[in-house]
Amino acid sequence: IAFASGTAVVSTRADSSVSGSLSVLNAPAAEPTYTTDSERLLNSLYESVSPSVVLIHVNINTQNGSGEATGSGFVYDQSGNIVTNNHVVDGASDISVMFYDGRIVRGEIVGVDADSDLAVIHVDNVPVESMRPLSLADSDTLFVGQEVFALGAPFNQAWTMTTGIISALDRSIQGLTQFSIGSAIQTDAAIN
Repeated sequence: IAFASGTAVVSTRADSSVSGSLSVLNAPAAEPTYTTDSERLLNSLYESVSPSVVLIHVNINTQNGSGEATGSGFVYDQSGNIVTNNHVVDGASDISVMFYDGRIVRGEIVGVDADSDLAVIHVDNVPVESMRPLSLADSDTLFVGQEVFALGAPFNQAWTMTTGIISALDRSIQGLTQFSIGSAIQTDAAIN
């Protein structure tokens, strides 16, 4: 099974934890009763990948006023680097990153590529046990019809999972700039 991640976040840097109005995911009270092996597999994937996904909350200041945005990202390494989408953090004046364990910290944008809609944020003061890097796969081994799932935090709704298949490979899509994004993987798994 291939993995597709939802979009991510970026922020301003601070060494202290922040509070926010983000909801904390509560652990299930009892072990699920599975009806099929597929349910067991999907739940296992959800449980193993969720700690690698973060919810990002961004304050934005523009000439026309201020606003907020949310998105998701994933832990790239145990050094505090998180991958998200540039459109999530573009114009951010303040970024809060919420981890699966409920910990909320400030983040700082350390790199962006607007043409490919990617960004990297960095967080400090997060225990290494909370920094669960997502294992990346080899995209050269993907094939049309392969099952995929997307896990993210759309619309400030923490840790949502959807499933689907790879619909096409090597697509070119219009980016948010004048450039196209090549080698895109098309999937019917909803990302919201």
